Amino acid sequence: MISFIWAEDKKHHIGYKGKLPWHLPADLAFFKKQTIGHPIVMGRKTFASFPGLLPKRQHIVLTHSEELKKEAKATERLTIFSDLSELKAWLSQQSEEVFVIGGASLFNSLQEEVERLYVTKIHIPSISMNVNKKAGMFCYDIPVLIITSRSIVLDLKAKSRSSMFLQCMKAKAD
Repeated sequence: MISFIWAEDKKHHIGYKGKLPWHLPADLAFFKKQTIGHPIVMGRKTFASFPGLLPKRQHIVLTHSEELKKEAKATERLTIFSDLSELKAWLSQQSEEVFVIGGASLFNSLQEEVERLYVTKIHIPSISMNVNKKAGMFCYDIPVLIITSRSIVLDLKAKSRSSMFLQCMKAKAD
């Protein structure tokens, strides 16, 4: 099963200048809880935003970077695909849940294959970003979704911040 997991603000931004434009421990804990023990699929820029390999997860990166291909040879937890069709073929062979974690172009490229969405809605009124092609927007257009769980998290330390976790599944055709 292919799942997308991401956090977005009210304007659907998922990142800004290669980083998350917020730091919410509850969202990070939610991401960890959902993805631990599962492969995580990402583009090169998303991978570069990490301080290193995340524990207990296989990292699958779509890139043409020769440097990352060399790095992947040194660790079993990093796999590189340089072609989207190769990645799609690998995804089709997976029996366990695989999480696509970004960026926006990878979400757009795989939206026909996704079966489940894990969305964190972030409400932070103090953040403003210019909306353009590089702002990290992901416009999802998945016809019929069923919300399978919902929870709201309020960060009591920063009273103006809240997030809502939605888990959705693609409806089965009759």
